[in-house]
Amino acid sequence: MLSYYYVEWDMGELLTPILFDEEDWEAAAARKESVVSPAKKSEKATNKANKKRT
Repeated sequence: MLSYYYVEWDMGELLTPILFDEEDWEAAAARKESVVSPAKKSEKATNKANKKRT
């Protein structure tokens, strides 16, 4: 089980540049209006999603 965690961690670190994921969680949490509303994407994440290039 522990080896699965390490594989998942390493893959997450290696794939971070190509995943459409928020890089600045603190700023995203600050932009969030309430606990139940969906978070708004940052400008950087929106640009990356619009380009559809990694």
